[in-house]
Amino acid sequence: MNGSALRIGLVDDHGVLRDGLKLILEDAEPPMEVAMQASSAPEALEMLETADVQVLLTDISMHGMDGIELARAVLNRRPDVRIIVLSMHDDAELVERAIRAGVRGYMLKDHVAQELVQAIVAVSRGEHWFRTSMPDTMVNEFRYGSATHSKGATDLTPRQVEVLRLICDGMTEREIAEDLGISHHTVHVHKNNIMQSLQLHSKVDLVKYAVQHKLVQM
Repeated sequence: MNGSALRIGLVDDHGVLRDGLKLILEDAEPPMEVAMQASSAPEALEMLETADVQVLLTDISMHGMDGIELARAVLNRRPDVRIIVLSMHDDAELVERAIRAGVRGYMLKDHVAQELVQAIVAVSRGEHWFRTSMPDTMVNEFRYGSATHSKGATDLTPRQVEVLRLICDGMTEREIAEDLGISHHTVHVHKNNIMQSLQLHSKVDLVKYAVQHKLVQM
């Protein structure tokens, strides 16, 4: 496989569906490699400890931990992974949950054959891909909140809030990594994602944001 191929992880409790997704990806352009396959969320979390995956595709309906809960857990550990949720349900509440969990894409399974490769390429570039019957205005409302309000603290994942609070406590990235039991690289990615998501540009901006949203007390 070409070393420049996009590395994809698949999570679905139906082997036939995983095989179907793999067939689509094997013929994809640009090249894509299925670097990981898991039949459950716990198995996926274990495999992601070592698997080199850039984009993770996960079914939303699985026994035990569902795809949205998996997304939240993955992003707490591996914020560099871009996640697309695949669903049979064209449901606004599920889309909102997925967005709050930090996923980059939400696709109905009926659209997978036609749009999967485009979606993967888009999210791998840092874009979003939401394809449902919901109007774009509603999806953007979930993503950004009302246009008359600034982004709120709820736009951050629980792990990002932890990292932000420790930054405000004056800890270095290495100290935060040791405190949370994660790698220095993961902390650095979390910090960059926080600043990009909130459109902030310095540590001073981060502290001001945390104070304004009552995440810390000064």
